[in-house]
Amino acid sequence: MRQEINDTQLEQVVGGTVKFSGSVMKIKFTVIGEQFDVKNCEDWQAMALISQLYGQYKAEGNRVFETKTKEAFQANGWI
Repeated sequence: MRQEINDTQLEQVVGGTVKFSGSVMKIKFTVIGEQFDVKNCEDWQAMALISQLYGQYKAEGNRVFETKTKEAFQANGWI
């Protein structure tokens, strides 16, 4: 049986992402709906942390991944 998916359900299927732009040093969290300027770090440090956290939290869902990433960036003083 097929069922039409609305926009809210589509987000749950596709999931959110953490979007980092090293050229302008910004990070955006699509599920939790926040965006921050990134400071006091190199772009490679930010990308390494995002990759590490993704590997650690990908099975727990995008909201958890985004929340943990935001918390880690705050703990490092990057946002």
